[in-house]
Amino acid sequence: MVTYTGSMRHEADRDSTLTLYRRGIELLEERDFEEAAAPLAAAARREDRRLKFYGLRDNLLLSCVGR
Repeated sequence: MVTYTGSMRHEADRDSTLTLYRRGIELLEERDFEEAAAPLAAAARREDRRLKFYGLRDNLLLSCVGR
């Protein structure tokens, strides 16, 4: 039996990040720079965590393959 809970949770996280990013861009287009800072910073923090995780995973995989 295949479950999709993990991938669905990942999709929801990505959508939330995308929603934050889009909201920040909308605020920038409206020239509301101060209000745009919060959603854009939140989106950047989420992506930074995700990229660090995948970088660590890839480094671990490469070190196992190299042995």
